[in-house]
Amino acid sequence: MSQTSTNYLIIGNSAGGISAAEAIRKTDSVGTITIVSDEPYAAYSRILISKYLTGERKLEQTLLCPADFYDKNNITILLSTEVTKLDFDKHIALLADGSSIAWDKLLLAVGGTPITPKLEGSDKSGVFTFTKLDDTLAIKKYLEGGNKKAVVIGGGLIGLSVTEALVKCGVEVSIVEMQDRLLTAMVDEYTSEVVRKKLADAGV
Repeated sequence: MSQTSTNYLIIGNSAGGISAAEAIRKTDSVGTITIVSDEPYAAYSRILISKYLTGERKLEQTLLCPADFYDKNNITILLSTEVTKLDFDKHIALLADGSSIAWDKLLLAVGGTPITPKLEGSDKSGVFTFTKLDDTLAIKKYLEGGNKKAVVIGGGLIGLSVTEALVKCGVEVSIVEMQDRLLTAMVDEYTSEVVRKKLADAGV
């Protein structure tokens, strides 16, 4: 299969990847930049996908940059493209379609992967993660079917974000958290209790 080359290869088309591309262009106006994403969408804010779920934001209002951002900055964008292997010795990224990209400099900006508990039934319809736009679209479609009860596993920032969105959508929500309080990695016990009470007041 074919091989292309680029001075800067960025894997990931979210906030980190876009910020890096902008920073590169400020110091190097001629170097070639290629951004690869396994998603089919232009860069969007993962923070705002909860607002899209509630209808507070339109889809285009979640975008991180204008539609012409890539062209204006002479950036090659490869959407719906999966990197299957990285050869760090040869500086080559292998893609799912069999082609490859040779790079001079590489940035991995793929973000985190949600931890999915290995529980019986976790692969069935109605079970979702909440980190990408596709997750939001799937939940939105599921709610349109009249489903009005949800259990959120995880009382961290993402868990509370989707909880807030679901409550605004009229869903009855319960949170299951393995720690003894919410937001354990982010706030102290007092603040955690304030958050818990606010959620309880909202019916969670």
